[in-house]
Amino acid sequence: MTKRFAAFCAALLSFVVFLVVALWGATFGIDGNTSRSLLPGSTVPINIRISNPHFYPIAVGDLTVRIASVTTVHKGATCSVSNFTVRQAPKFTVRLDAHSSVSMSSISPTKAGWPSVHLTGNSAKLDDGCQGATINLAYSAAGTWWTK
Repeated sequence: MTKRFAAFCAALLSFVVFLVVALWGATFGIDGNTSRSLLPGSTVPINIRISNPHFYPIAVGDLTVRIASVTTVHKGATCSVSNFTVRQAPKFTVRLDAHSSVSMSSISPTKAGWPSVHLTGNSAKLDDGCQGATINLAYSAAGTWWTK
């Protein structure tokens, strides 16, 4: 009888751990892109999209965007992550219903509330080195189960 009770308790504990992870360790998707190409000295907003794949609502905050890498077109080009700066979205918090997604364009119609990326443009060498380059963005945020 004690072995059965111990097995039952272990199974119950496993279920509770799974439930806690499923409800409070909310995973979600983040992606984004810019609406136009960057020119030296220009700043371009990033339209972030967040997706909730769960059957329960979540709240997402603490969004951070960073430049993970820069891929240049020309071999030996002088363009690197240090040539760009990212402005974060101020006080970002969003609530998503189950199985839904939201983008910055629907949260904040004015692009002033969006994160953005800036390409410094103070030398001809930099302008040529970054021409045609692709910046690879990385996103992070915190998500929790949200009760309405």
